[in-house]
Amino acid sequence: MSSVIVLPETKVCARCHKSKPLTDFYKRSKSKDGYGIYCKPCHLLSNSLYRFKNREKINEYSRWYHKHYRHTSPKGFLCSLYTHMKNRVTGSDKTQKKFYLGLPILDRQEFYTWALKDREFNRLFFGWKRTGYSRRSCPSINRINSSLGYVAGNMNWLTQKANSALGGKTKRKKKTNIVPLRTRYLKAG
Repeated sequence: MSSVIVLPETKVCARCHKSKPLTDFYKRSKSKDGYGIYCKPCHLLSNSLYRFKNREKINEYSRWYHKHYRHTSPKGFLCSLYTHMKNRVTGSDKTQKKFYLGLPILDRQEFYTWALKDREFNRLFFGWKRTGYSRRSCPSINRINSSLGYVAGNMNWLTQKANSALGGKTKRKKKTNIVPLRTRYLKAG
């Protein structure tokens, strides 16, 4: 005869000592019941306090990590770049909100696939790596028509220097006369 284990539907938080439903706790595979010891609000408070008390230590580690790991691989670079692109179109980046808010953007996986297969990206990325990660030679996405956003057929790779030189020349125009050398378009479909 097998015994059936019945798990409780509530749990007491170790911080606020209130009995709460299991949905109020984060899952944690290492604990017996599969849930953390703090309820979600207490867990968030605990994390916030830790970040506040150890702000300098966390910032130092973050700078070290980005310097040594984040941009040393194409995938890491693309991850960071896509996050910046996404922040622009969703309005999280307040400084660029008026230019990008609401514009369409490729799915993250589609963007990675397109970029990693693109010869120009690989040429620019490894050239940037050879320069010791010089900001001016960093690969940068150019939107050919600024009003279309980050969509198939509207992006190509330039160095940061070349993209900055284009500056505001293509912002919000329906047509552009600027056609950069070695343009690569993402084919739809």
